[in-house]
Amino acid sequence: MGVTIGIIGGGTAGACVINALAEHPPDLSGAESGEVLVFDDTALWWRGRAYQDDGEYVWCNVPMSDMSVRYHDPDHGLAWMRARDLAVDDPVTGQPALLTRPAYGDYLNAATSEAISRLGGRGWRVRLVSERAARLWCDRRGVRLETTGGRCHDLDRAVLAVGGNAYADPYRLSGTADYLPDPYPLEKRLAGLDRGCRVGILGTGLAAVDVTVALQELGHDGPISMFCRSGLLPAVRGPHRSHQLTHLTVPAIERAAHDGPLSLAALRRLVEAELRSAGSSLDHLRRMLLPQPPLTRLSAELDAFRTGNDIGPQVLQKAVPTVGQDLWYLLAQDAKHWILDRLHRYVMALCCPMPLVNATRIAHLLSSGRLTVHPGTTGVQPAPLRGFTIDTSAGPVRVDLLVNTVTPARRTIPHLARGLIDHATATGVLGRHPLGGLHLDRHTSLALTPHGRPQPRLHLLGELTGTAFYFISGMPVLAKRSADIAHCLSRGNTPTAPRRSRRVGPPNRRPAPWRAAADRIHDPKTTDREISMSNETTAVDKGSEALTLLEQAMEYAYPAALRAAAVTGVADHLADGPKTPEELGRMTGADAQKLYRTLRLLATRGVFREDEQGRFELTSTAEYLRSDVPLSVRAAIMMITSKAMWLSTGELAGTLRGDSDISFERLFGKTIWEHWGRDLPPEEEFHTGMMSMTEPEIQSPVHSYDFPEGATVVDVGGGYGGLLLPVLRANPTLRGVLYDREHVLAKHRLAELGADNRWEAVPGDFFETCPEGDVYLLKYITHDWDDERAALILRNCRQAMKPGGRVLLFDMVIPPGNSPHPGKLMDFIVMAIYPGRERTEEDFRQLLAKAGLRLTRINNTAGYLSTIEAVAA
Repeated sequence: MGVTIGIIGGGTAGACVINALAEHPPDLSGAESGEVLVFDDTALWWRGRAYQDDGEYVWCNVPMSDMSVRYHDPDHGLAWMRARDLAVDDPVTGQPALLTRPAYGDYLNAATSEAISRLGGRGWRVRLVSERAARLWCDRRGVRLETTGGRCHDLDRAVLAVGGNAYADPYRLSGTADYLPDPYPLEKRLAGLDRGCRVGILGTGLAAVDVTVALQELGHDGPISMFCRSGLLPAVRGPHRSHQLTHLTVPAIERAAHDGPLSLAALRRLVEAELRSAGSSLDHLRRMLLPQPPLTRLSAELDAFRTGNDIGPQVLQKAVPTVGQDLWYLLAQDAKHWILDRLHRYVMALCCPMPLVNATRIAHLLSSGRLTVHPGTTGVQPAPLRGFTIDTSAGPVRVDLLVNTVTPARRTIPHLARGLIDHATATGVLGRHPLGGLHLDRHTSLALTPHGRPQPRLHLLGELTGTAFYFISGMPVLAKRSADIAHCLSRGNTPTAPRRSRRVGPPNRRPAPWRAAADRIHDPKTTDREISMSNETTAVDKGSEALTLLEQAMEYAYPAALRAAAVTGVADHLADGPKTPEELGRMTGADAQKLYRTLRLLATRGVFREDEQGRFELTSTAEYLRSDVPLSVRAAIMMITSKAMWLSTGELAGTLRGDSDISFERLFGKTIWEHWGRDLPPEEEFHTGMMSMTEPEIQSPVHSYDFPEGATVVDVGGGYGGLLLPVLRANPTLRGVLYDREHVLAKHRLAELGADNRWEAVPGDFFETCPEGDVYLLKYITHDWDDERAALILRNCRQAMKPGGRVLLFDMVIPPGNSPHPGKLMDFIVMAIYPGRERTEEDFRQLLAKAGLRLTRINNTAGYLSTIEAVAA
């Protein structure tokens, strides 16, 4: 039998794993062969976003002496440079040399190719699979992975190393004209820019510095403005000075956390002791960060570089990749919250400095007046015709182009991995960390389940581990963590059962394992180390499968709690900050104690968070329960959990017994369309709910499909225009037709396009005819109907379609096998209320053929909706 290891993600983190395996190849004793499968659909193999091809002015921020992709060979990168006659020391400053990011990407390619060859010499074949992972599940035998192409792979062990996290969008500007949500690659994204236009940059970190330098290199001579709350630029990377850490070491940190979680006071003592040993102090670092004009601070740091006075910043910069992850893991939860909320920007400014070459350029632009840093940014509004107005503490500022470089303190799941991770967390394979990202074991990087048990065959690396770890993506950190993972894989071992956790609950009564784990995960004084130890990982407890079924039976309480929060509008009342249940009760008219119990349940899933004072606040997930934000799903949640759907699905047992075809009609005595055609209260309204549901669902399908220039797009059964609106916004040459019943169109929202008059609303019945067009959009239309009536709708599209036209269905495609999929959930709901069903790829192929259409391709997007394209047969 062969041994198969899967690496999910072919970017920089994946490259680090390959190189670590080459240093310590797993033993093949007793196995016929070994294979490493790397899954990704990237064109940037091993480079990732950070080191893709770009301008030669885009520098790494860390010298090559600290950027070896091989942890146990720290001079590997320097040897690569010497072999190519590249200077390893800067000829001007005498400091260790930096590489440009494209050159470092070349190094990653070369090193990983060499590592693959070395693995081949040890009996390990490395194969690249050009598909993303779509679903995965684990058991004691291994990991099963399903790709976006529907193919399944059985793996003995796997490393989940998906990267590519885009920047945050704090002002909800995605899709807005003149807005760049991600600036990289700089040479491509900024090409063709009007040289004299006013450029605004959201953020003042390293990416903002890169954008500013790139603008200068590309010949831009207009004003540049950086916007953020603090106005704090990155520190300048100081001259290389040797210092051996003595207090900020893993053993010292573990001793400090021996009797309990590491507190802020204990952390401060460790940092102060380390700085004193280097002849520096915490007071000096504080003085560096005191409010002062950016040019004043930057000039002082450049002077300090030349004189080489204080070593304090370099001490912290060395400690970050060495002990940063262990230190963060052992911190108390309340200390983590405090750092993320109050200290994060200062830590990043000190510990992630910019190189001297960039600092010199920024100082020149500041002194010449071409660059201005605006602190106190509070809001951004698109201007009526072009550009944006940014609200700052000194007043509004107008820009023509806005470039986003904001990195959130609380990390989120990378966009392209959300479907994969949502599935894995929903099925109990992975557990989410309360601060963002996923839970994992500190020593082995093994993933933890929602109950804190290690998954013995699945490791996590990189973006997915924030903020279980704090510093997650720098090369020194990735190389070290990959070496630890490779050590586990080379031994083929799983961690020994951790020590028994301290008793939680009344004396002589052991609590249920899942309850103890949940209590400890959300205890603000509990460390991640204790969480990972809070459940034993020996043989499955007697009756645990029965307990799992009981837990699953109680899961219906969660959507009920979501509905309660949505109907009462709690999230809207938390928009301006945390509040107590009593305050929220007065605002919503709800009973304070019952509201507390509801929010407490939701907080276990990362929806809302209870702080140390018993107040509740919004999390990044809970933001979308607000009614006044883009991508709000409040109305969608109220529709999905309305009586029409809730009661109908609860009565499906009767449908299975053959009492009637559709349980909704048995309960309500009418069809679902007759019900939704009535005037309903807001919490039951269908078309508003569908509009709310469509907005987040359609983001990936709309932006990943290449619509033909100048085409007429017909949104069939398009409701209020939730699909057609983003299509027209993203494609300025298209013309749109919204087609639905007259009473529905009376409430359409296409007028939100303003002066853009590329649309019309046409009333009609899609069972009778369809308007003429080039592209027909049908979202969740065919799943409402049986094959005969769905084929009739598609046939009407086919007859009205212009030559060369196409039909696009936005639906869930049910994959084969036993793997979980949102389409199977939706199909269960559809069975209760509609005569239709969700379909497999073959079902769609046959349905389209009945309508005279031929399926040409299925695009599986980042979400759960697929784009199914068909043309005339």
